[in-house]
Amino acid sequence: MNIGIIGLGYVGITTAACLSKLGHTIYGYEVNAPKCDALARGENVIVEPGVTELLIENSNSINFKFALGEENLDVIFVCVGTPTNENGETDLSFLHKSLEELAHSNINVPIVLRSTIPIGTCSEMKQRYKNLDIYFHPEFLREGTAVKDFFNPPVIVVGVDGINSEVRAKIILQIYQDFVCEKFVVSTATAESIKYASNTFHALKVCFANEVSKGVSKFGVNPNEVLRIFRADSQLNISEAYLKPGFAYGGSCLEKDLTSFVSQCRSAELPLLKAISVSNDTIIEEFYYKVTNLGEKFIVNGLSFKENIDDLRKSPFVTLVKKLLSDKKYVYAYDDNLENIYGENRTILDHLNKHPNFQLNRTFPSKEKPITIYCHNKRHNLTPENLDPDYCLFPSENIRAVYE
Repeated sequence: MNIGIIGLGYVGITTAACLSKLGHTIYGYEVNAPKCDALARGENVIVEPGVTELLIENSNSINFKFALGEENLDVIFVCVGTPTNENGETDLSFLHKSLEELAHSNINVPIVLRSTIPIGTCSEMKQRYKNLDIYFHPEFLREGTAVKDFFNPPVIVVGVDGINSEVRAKIILQIYQDFVCEKFVVSTATAESIKYASNTFHALKVCFANEVSKGVSKFGVNPNEVLRIFRADSQLNISEAYLKPGFAYGGSCLEKDLTSFVSQCRSAELPLLKAISVSNDTIIEEFYYKVTNLGEKFIVNGLSFKENIDDLRKSPFVTLVKKLLSDKKYVYAYDDNLENIYGENRTILDHLNKHPNFQLNRTFPSKEKPITIYCHNKRHNLTPENLDPDYCLFPSENIRAVYE
């Protein structure tokens, strides 16, 4: 394929070098004249392991130019910078300039944005530059290992909107036809979101590791040993577990151990770990304010902090019910696992049962439609069958209703 690459910074040059290795003919465009001239002379203008060797090895199939010409291109990658302003907003001026030039050139090939851009940008650009066929294809290249990352991607994501999206995405996926990894064709907004989710999580992991290290070091514990064993757990720690949209966490362990660890390490500055409980409480609070004015009667399917157990301790659903009751709402709760409970669980349930507006496992008496909240995936025995849930708080495709 003949592939154009606009913007020859770290991402653009690395992409050009790696695509040339795959046998494609590359046309690289760079408005910085000294940089473009240096590249045309065979000089590499970035320090990135493996890039110089690829540029030399495939120099016959790479062409560096100052501007678009009469090249017969099959696809264009846009890799211009999208820096952050002082106020935290993304500067899209370089991207706009590139797309304006492409729009005026009347070029009729897929325009693939690689630069990280705010969610919804592609949709806005498509409205503004109506004659361009715009895609978003996020890159997951780390400086220092970019060549290795290019040829060994964890996933390949192509964002495309409109009709025949799967068919239209094939021209991009064709570039990676020999790559062994999962390939996803999604909306441009989803693709834009994936890049932010990934980099935000990477930043979170760095801070998490640093704060855990600070905490355990206070007790003379080797943080490298702790985190090495932590990473060895691929069932829960480094896995899909707990990484699905859902409601607040609950149960006797997570909150208790988090609070205890932060308390033990109070001489260390641990702002991230301290913020976890605040974030969790915010999920409950925001959902309560979302639903409390929608009606007077609520059906709550499931009270234990997760299904198939009888543990009410620190259950976010119990917290939600208490908030609704304090607002003088009527709550009809259903949970098959609470018949024979003891200790703290019995105390929690007895406290709820004392409230005149609370009913557990009783037939819902009214013909009016209540607000129905499914906290558990399964329907408990006496939960009314003829009512579709208004909200699903367990991880599912319907969880969007919680956040919308």
